[in-house]
Amino acid sequence: MEKLGLVIEPKTEIFIENFIKKFSYKLKKEFLEIDTYFQPIFCSKTFKVLGYEAFSKPRTNKSILQLIKESVDRGFISEFDLYCRLMAIYKAYKVGFPKDTLLFLNIHPKVLERKNYPKGLTFQFLSLLGLSSENIVFEITEFEQPMNIEGYIKTVFHFKEQGYKISIDDYGSGCISSRFLLEISPNFLKIDKFFVQRLPEDNFSIKFITQTLELCKDLEVKVIAEGIENKKQLLSLKNLKVDYLQGYYLGKPKPSFV
Repeated sequence: MEKLGLVIEPKTEIFIENFIKKFSYKLKKEFLEIDTYFQPIFCSKTFKVLGYEAFSKPRTNKSILQLIKESVDRGFISEFDLYCRLMAIYKAYKVGFPKDTLLFLNIHPKVLERKNYPKGLTFQFLSLLGLSSENIVFEITEFEQPMNIEGYIKTVFHFKEQGYKISIDDYGSGCISSRFLLEISPNFLKIDKFFVQRLPEDNFSIKFITQTLELCKDLEVKVIAEGIENKKQLLSLKNLKVDYLQGYYLGKPKPSFV
């Protein structure tokens, strides 16, 4: 499998690390000690890998959700979010990101609402590494209702104009409506694992997933089912004709792509 990523010369590596540090000066040590793991997402028909979702995992005894909450409360969620994103891209580059696959990067909704936050830093970083924004999917969680919906949508469109793809995460667990889907027109939508893990016995979950598939087909949005933990769930989702599949049963997050 052909991979994106070259041998990085020492001077270049120092330059890249300084680029990251420039935008993370507000972060204390515990927020900087982050490792990145990658979980595959498969096509339900061919089982070919569509891409990998990047997960940031602290080296401390705190969870990533704890660090995110603290960074929101202390006013530097944008810096922490950017740091995790750049580190994920850098790690993917260093271990050899597979060509013609997508890298899914989580982005906190609070970042999308910031009016004065400098834009284009991720794009600059990708250019520095010789990577393309077309390989990147920004994954937006829906657990929190945006306070500045206009700024939120404007930022999403800014990302799309730069060539990034957009995915809605945890669909069905929070605030995103059909109208919002129509407005931002994402490339992907991830059904929340709550519904996936109730298959195949729960009729409501089957109905919810079926209706979501019908809606997304009309909007030309591809559906990803996440949180698959056993064979029964997998077979049920294949019968429902979900586009893409993700979960521990298919592949756990790993520090590399092999």
